[in-house]
Amino acid sequence: MCDIVRYNKGIEMLSANIDQYNQAQEYINTKDLSTQLMRINESILVNNLDQLSTYLRRYDDKKGLVSGTGGGKHLANCSGARFRTEAFMNININDRSGAKKDKLEPIGVHIEHSVPVKCKRDILLSNLGTDIDKLLSTIGIAVAMTRIEEHNVIIKGFASAHPDVRDLNELDILSIRPFARYKDDTVIWDMKTGAKVDLNVTLNDLV
Repeated sequence: MCDIVRYNKGIEMLSANIDQYNQAQEYINTKDLSTQLMRINESILVNNLDQLSTYLRRYDDKKGLVSGTGGGKHLANCSGARFRTEAFMNININDRSGAKKDKLEPIGVHIEHSVPVKCKRDILLSNLGTDIDKLLSTIGIAVAMTRIEEHNVIIKGFASAHPDVRDLNELDILSIRPFARYKDDTVIWDMKTGAKVDLNVTLNDLV
């Protein structure tokens, strides 16, 4: 394939993914998340950590961080993901599948929570009294990737941990580098800017 054809296909692919993301955001902006936030608060009050983790995931689903059908047809198959790997983007939009039956197939896709749910739960519990919706929106970074990548891009030892989330008492949330768990050769694109992502970017840079 000559360079100009490859370039044009790349531009077309990026444009289609950006359009899909923008359409999903328009849908998300019409949704009321008060029920999810209420259940998160209730879980905190009764100190039920497993339930809290479940409701944090459901909140993320409604915010578009979902690969299956949990967020509804407008958000299925990672349609609401702002951050996407190049390999994910190379799968035709209409072919992507977040279904379990396709997890071993080339079309299988996945939402990888860059700040793992366990870390988000711990951050939330260490910042009680803050605006939960604002906090979760800040740390709710995830990457749409292929199922194959899911098992290959994360640095060993950080499957459910994050290198920047250690001492919660000293944690500066905005200094967290959400993509620091991924290997250096991971290529991620930002659907808001249309540019490749610096893996050392901080939450402060993304707010």
